[in-house]
Amino acid sequence: MLGGSIAGLFAARVLSDYADEVLIIERDTADGANPRPGVPQGGQVHALLPGGRIQLDRWFPDFSPEAVAAGAVEVSMNATMRMYMGDRPRSAIPRRADGQDVTLLMTRPRLEYLLRRRVEQLPNVSTIHGRATGIHIEAGRVTGVTYEPAGAVVGELRVGADFVVDAMGRGSRLTEWLTAAGVPVPKLERIPIKTNYVTTVIQAANPDALPPFVGFHGAPQGAATGLDGAVILTENGKRMVVLAGYDTDRPTRDLADLRDRATRAYPPPFAEALQDGSVIGEPVSYHLADSRRRDFDTVAEHPARLVSLGDAVSSFNPVYGQGMTSAALQASALAAYLQAGPDLDRPALEYFRSVRTVVDAAWQPLRIADMAQPHLAHLRPRHYPMLARFGNLMLTASQRSVKVRQQLDEVSWLIAHPDQLSRPSFVLSVLTNGLRREPADSKSQN
Repeated sequence: MLGGSIAGLFAARVLSDYADEVLIIERDTADGANPRPGVPQGGQVHALLPGGRIQLDRWFPDFSPEAVAAGAVEVSMNATMRMYMGDRPRSAIPRRADGQDVTLLMTRPRLEYLLRRRVEQLPNVSTIHGRATGIHIEAGRVTGVTYEPAGAVVGELRVGADFVVDAMGRGSRLTEWLTAAGVPVPKLERIPIKTNYVTTVIQAANPDALPPFVGFHGAPQGAATGLDGAVILTENGKRMVVLAGYDTDRPTRDLADLRDRATRAYPPPFAEALQDGSVIGEPVSYHLADSRRRDFDTVAEHPARLVSLGDAVSSFNPVYGQGMTSAALQASALAAYLQAGPDLDRPALEYFRSVRTVVDAAWQPLRIADMAQPHLAHLRPRHYPMLARFGNLMLTASQRSVKVRQQLDEVSWLIAHPDQLSRPSFVLSVLTNGLRREPADSKSQN
C-alpha cells in the first residue's frame, strides 16, 4: 500500500480481508489535531458526504458513534441550510428513515486519526514510515516496491509485493515510474478550475446559534466569478468558515478582509459565524489549480497486480466535498473486484472500469457546474446553454418540490448515480416545478 491517507486507509481495510499481510508505506505521522505535511489542505474544511459516512460504517462498524464520542457532530443533511444566489434558503425536510442523509462533521486530522487507529488494530496490517520511490515490474506484473525509510541513512530499501495499491494522492509519481519503465499510461484530463479558498477556525461562543452546516453557492450580480462557501460545526464547539473564489479572485488571510467579504458577498450566517467567538490560530489558504483524472481502464498494457485509488485516479474541485467519499466508494469497488476472484496476473481492467463509474458519478455533473466560471468558457460544449438552463431549473425546482430535492441530493451525496437526473419522470418534475410562477419557498410536494 503506497500512501496511508484516507484512500489508503480504506484500501488497507479492504485488503485485510484478502491478504495475509498488508503493509502501508506512509511518510507522515499524525496526532489527530494537526494536518499532516503531506496534506497541504488538511487545515481546510472537509466534507464527508452521506455516501462516505455509509461506507465508513460499512468497513468500520460503529465508526459513527465512536466519532461522535470523540467530538464529531452527527447531522442530517436534510436539516442543514443550503443557499443559492437568487433563492431563499432551502427549508428543512424530515430526516430520512433509512439514515442515508446522515453525515459526520469533523476536522480532516481528527477523521484521519480515528480511521488510522481502527486500521492499526487489524492484526495483519502494519505501517512503515517512509517515502515510496518506485515499483518493480517483471513479466508484465508488479513484484515489489522501493522506499526510503523516514530518518534513515541506509538509502532505498526494497520489499516484495503480491499486490500494490497506489494511494499517493495528487502527487502520485506512478505514471512517471511507468513511463520510465516503457509502460503506456492513461491520458491526464484536466479542468483548470483555479479554486482559491481560505478557512478560519472559530471557537464558537454559541455553537447552537447557527445550523451545524451552512452551504452557499452563487454568483453576485456583476461579479466576475462565482463564490462558494461553507460554515460547519466540528469537534469541541469549533466552527470552520471557508470562503472560496475562482481564477484571479483570491480571498486573503486577513481576518478583517474576510469579515468584510462575508458581509458583502455572502448570506448573513457567514458574517455571524466570523463574529461569534474567538479565532483559533491564523486563517489558512489553499489554491487548487485544476481538477484532474486518469482513466486507467483505457490502458490494456497496465501492469498486473497494480491498482490506483483516490486522488491518484481523480481529484475534484474541493468545494463540492466529493473527494473522500469517492475514495471510499473506490475502495468498495476494489473489494468487489477481489471478491470476484479475478486472475491477478492480468491487468485489473474490471476494477478500473468500476472506478471509472464512481469517478463519472462525481466528475460529469461537477464539470458542467464548474463551466459556469468565465475562465472556463472555452471548455463549454456547444449545448452548454441548455445544460446550464436545466441546472438552474433544477435548483429552483428543488426549492419547491421535496421529490426533486431528494433526487438531486441523492446524486450530490454520491448515494445515487447521475443517470437518475436524466430520467423522463425527473425531467418532467423539474420542468413542472421550475417553470411554475410562484414563490421559491412554496411548500408544494410534487
